[in-house]
Parts: sequence; structure tokens; C-alpha cells
Amino acid sequence: QTLSIVEHFLAACALAHVSQVCVCVDGPELPILDGSAAPWLPHLKAFKTTVSNRRYRLNTSIRVMHPSNGSWVSAEPAEQFQINYTVDFP
Repeated sequence: QTLSIVEHFLAACALAHVSQVCVCVDGPELPILDGSAAPWLPHLKAFKTTVSNRRYRLNTSIRVMHPSNGSWVSAEPAEQFQINYTVDFP
């Protein structure tokens, strides 16, 4: 089976330092909520964590491409955190 719309929930788990979680879902996708990770965060606060809030510095560009559909994501070193994106759905 396939579960869709997981990226916002997984991003919230990463922000909350939740690395092991079991989720029960009734349906083909998680709720999209407002389209971000933010609405998930209050629900994850109850989980205790021992992971420190480490920062990582990107020293080189990274690009990952999906082999069958040509979609891609890249990350580049920068002085400040910023996100630029374009989405083009048919």
C-alpha cells in the first residue's frame, strides 16, 4: 500500500527530534492541514527527546534527481538560511 502527503509530518518529526514513531492512519494520506509542518509540531511536543539541537553547515552543493520523472531538489551553501522553490504541476 501507499501513504501520501507524509513530507509535512516527517519534517515536523525532524524539527521535534522524533526519530522513532509508529503512526496509525485511516485512509490513503495524512491530513495536509495548512500545507506546512507547523500544525504537527504541537502534537509532537509530548515526546521526550535526548537529541541536542545541533546545527549543520553545508560545505558543498547537493542535488538529488528522481530517475523516472526528472523532478529534483538541491541544496547549496549560503550565509543565511533561505528556501527558494518552484512547483510545476501538469
